[in-house]
Amino acid sequence: MIWANMIFLLVALLVVPTLIGTIFRPLWKERNVFFFWAGGQVLLWAAFQVLCVPVILFGKSFLLLASCYLLVTGALLFFALGSYFKRRSNGTPGFHFPKLSAKNRKKVREGGFFFWWVLAVVLLAVQLILAVMLSYEEGDDAYYVSISTASTWAEKLYTTLPYTGGYSGLNARHALAPFPVWISFLSRVSGVEPVTVAHTVLPLCLILASYGIFSLLGKKLLGDKQKYLPIFLVFVEFLILYGGYSLYSSENFLLVRSAQGKAVLCNIIIPFLTLLMYLLLESLEKGEKKPIGFWVLVYATMAAGCLCSTLGTFLLCMLAGLVTLCGVFVYKKFRFAFWMAGSMLAPLCFAVIYFLMD
Repeated sequence: MIWANMIFLLVALLVVPTLIGTIFRPLWKERNVFFFWAGGQVLLWAAFQVLCVPVILFGKSFLLLASCYLLVTGALLFFALGSYFKRRSNGTPGFHFPKLSAKNRKKVREGGFFFWWVLAVVLLAVQLILAVMLSYEEGDDAYYVSISTASTWAEKLYTTLPYTGGYSGLNARHALAPFPVWISFLSRVSGVEPVTVAHTVLPLCLILASYGIFSLLGKKLLGDKQKYLPIFLVFVEFLILYGGYSLYSSENFLLVRSAQGKAVLCNIIIPFLTLLMYLLLESLEKGEKKPIGFWVLVYATMAAGCLCSTLGTFLLCMLAGLVTLCGVFVYKKFRFAFWMAGSMLAPLCFAVIYFLMD
């Protein structure tokens, strides 16, 4: 039975976000599974943040939150599948795994890059195995995993002191970034214990997704020299493997604290927002306008960062603000600044709520 629950959980973490992410098919020239997953997952995280915070603030039950979130997920999945079949009827299917042509495979073998691809895959496999097999109790687990466990069966959220089980009143600081509650939701719908979700399943999915986003960034940074992508990935993997110089480095967070919101913020949300900002500046340079779907994805990414950490409200606004200044002063484009200002509204709202409740 536990294996059936684990498979269901993997489907919820990998397949469902990827299918939902096909909504953003027009935003990426290639049909890339990692872009679809990232787009779908940040949209789901943004929806969870928007639903969860009011439930916490108004003292409603976890059952209400889980029910509403399931309805939203179902609606997004239905819309994504409808969009897919509509595009398919028009002759433009929205999803497939990218294939390497025979000509490109020959170039990879002749150019010696096959070795680098193998090395990149081996290093990734090593990190995934170590993240699960050498999992240990990290200091913050005393709070975050306990909150996830308490929330799974609680009627009200963030009102229980995880160390003793007593009533604590509303914890404003953590209540506005309820990433542990998302883990509780996964535990409730799959039947897998929260500690297993946090230390076994999520590291596999989130580490893989993080490298997928790095590969997307590598494609953009390398431009016409795509053959060097495996070398770029190997370089990133070595940086992460030897990045444990501090307990607070982003590399340490990725491998050791994969299921914590802070790790997701610095290894998935910020890199993905950086990719979106790269696409935005690229379009400004070419004088092109971004479609509504792109801005939906930017807004969702900003809201998803707030789910991960209260610090995300500041960091994401700072990144978006720097890009806005670059666009205005370098490319002399002003209209997009209003869209960028709108993307900062969600983080600013949560920041205001935090200061009012603190």
